[in-house]
Amino acid sequence: MVKLHRGFPITTDEVNQACAQVANYLRAFDEDRVGVPTRHGIDARRASATVVAGHPMYDVEFTEQQVDEVLRVHNADRSRTEVVTYKQLIDRARRALELSAPTEVEPAV
Repeated sequence: MVKLHRGFPITTDEVNQACAQVANYLRAFDEDRVGVPTRHGIDARRASATVVAGHPMYDVEFTEQQVDEVLRVHNADRSRTEVVTYKQLIDRARRALELSAPTEVEPAV
């Protein structure tokens, strides 16, 4: 997921290829902007995509913080695609569930 290039950690070729593949999907989606709503009943303008790549637990050369920083830099100049790790995806889902869980109201005394 991350490798050193000229002394700096960057995303690997596999991650970059996955992003290019997703960009092609989004382009095709955009080009079919008339057909998608007709066939599927959804407005797909300015669709975005997420690439889920690896888990920091299995990256022995870089810490989780280093992986997160590399992905933050990688994602900074992309407007429609985002690369996240499986851990980030699960953590976000947990936070979303916690936020949507009903809160208990303490009885007034």
